[in-house]
Amino acid sequence: MKINVIRKEYTPKSTIGELYVDGKFECYTLEDRIRALKVPGTTAIPSGNFEVVVTWSNRFKRPLPLLMNVPNYEGVRIHTGNKHEDTEGCLLVGKTKQRDFVGNSKDAFSELLPKIQEALQREKVFLDIVQENAPSELLAPGKPPMARAARGLTPRAAVPAGAKAAFSEKALDLIISFEGLNQPGKWPGGASGITIGYGYDLGHVTAEKFESDWAGCFTPPQFARLREAIKKAGASAQALAARLADIKCRAADSRRVLLECSIPEFVERTRQAFPGFDELPSDAQGALVSLVYNRGAGMKDSAGANNRLEMRAIRDLVPLGDLAGIAAQLRSMKRLWAGKGMDGLVRRREAEAALVESSVAPAVARGMARSFGVAARGAPVKRRAAKKPASAKAPKKKAATKAATKSKPAAGKSARKTPAAKKVALKGAAKTTVARKPAKKKASANPASRIR
Repeated sequence: MKINVIRKEYTPKSTIGELYVDGKFECYTLEDRIRALKVPGTTAIPSGNFEVVVTWSNRFKRPLPLLMNVPNYEGVRIHTGNKHEDTEGCLLVGKTKQRDFVGNSKDAFSELLPKIQEALQREKVFLDIVQENAPSELLAPGKPPMARAARGLTPRAAVPAGAKAAFSEKALDLIISFEGLNQPGKWPGGASGITIGYGYDLGHVTAEKFESDWAGCFTPPQFARLREAIKKAGASAQALAARLADIKCRAADSRRVLLECSIPEFVERTRQAFPGFDELPSDAQGALVSLVYNRGAGMKDSAGANNRLEMRAIRDLVPLGDLAGIAAQLRSMKRLWAGKGMDGLVRRREAEAALVESSVAPAVARGMARSFGVAARGAPVKRRAAKKPASAKAPKKKAATKAATKSKPAAGKSARKTPAAKKVALKGAAKTTVARKPAKKKASANPASRIR
């Protein structure tokens, strides 16, 4: 049994589609809005082909259709509901539709569920989701991709508004620029597998994930041939490349897979690898995701090598928000490839380091100087420089007092106490209390004194 969902109407809140069963119109669907990157609970699932089973839902306390192997999602079901607040990434069905609304949902679901259950008795059921003419402004703020294409530039990768873990546009451009559009007939070298699109390595994915991510992008015979490259890397992948040279990836398909499938996955991998990731500025986050997308998130050195030293150092620097330290470690990493004919990797690490450093000034502007290494060290210097004119006379007073003190031969050990005496002499008895304040601060600074 084949279920098709064609997304047709898009708003900033929801996506309305039409659902067909074996080519015949069945009902309407409502999902969350589409986004380039997932925002949990408010994002429609990526387009693609998914197996459907019916299992018990603990939440709804009844059997419901479940979509299998949806990239970066779990528990995606088809159920009843009317508005985008009811979806949380699932598909709602209805007999009628309005803007951001489907009606008669219970009737639509009560007719659809038995058809799925009956079909499952004799065959597998698959649901294919495609989207027609999705407006680019819903995927990203600002000008749509065609605005750049009209100027002869590469269309800029879309970035969703308000996504906490989203990249900056600079970071997406960096990844697309360095990855390039890979074709199956050209093996990247090293330990890579056959790589397609923007860095999608068939040597490190399952056949199920590959077919789900790239659904509708290749013909069935092409899928069958590309499956031969699954889990093959190095020399094994190299031997396959020539036989796959006639298969081509389209740029539009490759960009969709990058934004909807690969980037969300690697954002999560980077978050796991570097605790404190979410507190960094978005440009710094994007640079680290580019690093993990290229090198992986491993922290353990290869046998007999010290090739993950900087990765571990960055892991320690991220919780401190030390942007200068992170950038320095990215540059230090270039030692692994410099002079070995791998200039692309050297340039990529430099670009990532520069991107991290570019986020220092915005962090300071937002009042986050204490959290970021360069800003924290730079800001106090400026404040001290600003105070110098006001305190210019202080050295003269101290010098005069010091000269008077030296003229008294009987100072002895009591000379160590003269700083307090100087303060009294210069600023009056009212300043005596100020001189005692540091002692009070030290006492209250003890965490144990605040425990009750």
